[in-house]
Amino acid sequence: VLDAWGTQKPDNFPNYAAGSQGPAEADQLLEKDGRHWRPIL
Repeated sequence: VLDAWGTQKPDNFPNYAAGSQGPAEADQLLEKDGRHWRPIL
């Protein structure tokens, strides 16, 4: 399964760089309920 996931990622998969704040989709997921992530310090 892991090998398949490594080679067959969907085009719209929200990848993000290690150490970053994460994908914008994660922000949007919480914002629709009036919530937000805490910033990484």
